Amino acid sequence: MSEKKSSIRDVAQLAGVSISTVSRVLNDPERAKSIPPEMRERVRQAVEALRYVPNFNARRVFMHRAEEIGLLIPSSRNLGMPIFEDRHLAKLVSGIEAGLEESNYRLLLIFNDERFVERREYLSLIQSQHVDGLIVWGAQSTEEYWREPVAAGLPLVFACTIPGEADAFNHVVNATRQGVEQVLSLLYRNGHRHIVFMPERKLVNWREWKKERFLSLEMQQAVREFRAAHRDLNLEMSPFYFDVAEKLPPELFGRPDSPTAVATYNYNMAEEVYRHLTAIGVRVPEEVELISCYGFVSSRNWISSIEVDDFEMGRRAAGSLLELIENPKLRVRLEIPGTLRLNRTTRPLPGNAP
Repeated sequence: MSEKKSSIRDVAQLAGVSISTVSRVLNDPERAKSIPPEMRERVRQAVEALRYVPNFNARRVFMHRAEEIGLLIPSSRNLGMPIFEDRHLAKLVSGIEAGLEESNYRLLLIFNDERFVERREYLSLIQSQHVDGLIVWGAQSTEEYWREPVAAGLPLVFACTIPGEADAFNHVVNATRQGVEQVLSLLYRNGHRHIVFMPERKLVNWREWKKERFLSLEMQQAVREFRAAHRDLNLEMSPFYFDVAEKLPPELFGRPDSPTAVATYNYNMAEEVYRHLTAIGVRVPEEVELISCYGFVSSRNWISSIEVDDFEMGRRAAGSLLELIENPKLRVRLEIPGTLRLNRTTRPLPGNAP
């Protein structure tokens, strides 16, 4: 025969206090400070004597909290691949787990698909109190609907990318402009004056390519600032020509005015460029240096890259969201700096210091 479970009423009776006092002691440490210490101790002793386990659902109602945060990510169809094949996302999730480790919060995975947007499910998350806040990964600059849940009071932190102007939303992102500046400065110091810059393909709109709209706002600004700073030093850049390696034509190379360096948006693109250049007979790094502006941290990396700590980004995003839940007026504007790692695909040109 199973032993009868004790209730909060039993605890209150044994401790000689009200049920609301027991709830405050167990569920609301801040309000419990107003309760005399000896009374709090009686409650704790009663809990231990009765082996009382608080009811999770009752605690949620009392605290007006779900004690769950959501991680919103693109569906596999929208991402174009199984979601956890994206190594950045896998690292980010591990970081979020670490950020929640000392809290009572659990992580709920939510997919951002057409239904989520069309049915405005982001509002039902608030109304139903299924989550206390949301981390959004994979937001696009064209997504206008995010202002609505923010205005409705949903604590929300964007990780890695931001929908629109950076100052409009709470975010934890990689320091994109700093990374681009590091890459272009390295190539410039190595003597390169004709650099091909390859943007992120999934944002490319070929009708708009001359307007530079397919680069992130931060990357656009970084490229423009660098070009302006070195305009008088005869730096030639071709940042808006190619979004996939196969569009780099063989005839582009082997001439006196050929590009001597290629900078790609991310590490996967750099690997494709390396394979393509090798196939058309261009030697890397002897003839063309190659570097990525955004890569993951891995001991297997062999291409020079700015390595971004996605684990730290996830950890900081989770911590920031917990703070936002407690203090909705908080503003989160964090940039996680990357680290420049030089590997097999870059080298100093003759007569130039590394």
